[in-house]
Amino acid sequence: MGFTALERNYSATSDFALNHADQMRISDYLALDLRRALSVQAARNDTTIYIPNYYDTSGNPQTPVLDGDGGVYYGAAGSS
Repeated sequence: MGFTALERNYSATSDFALNHADQMRISDYLALDLRRALSVQAARNDTTIYIPNYYDTSGNPQTPVLDGDGGVYYGAAGSS
């Protein structure tokens, strides 16, 4: 009975650690997206985050370009 209890405890602890790591990763990605956001529009039950398009359709990084007003855009002028 002792071995079975230890095995269950180990399994529960491992599952908890894996789930916690996944939650922290999601939190980090959400924080990264919010830091990069150009604007955030909050509605009653929905939030839209506008993030620059850092990569083109083939997955290659796009070079940032400065416009004359102090802004930075990726890809076509005015794209986000």
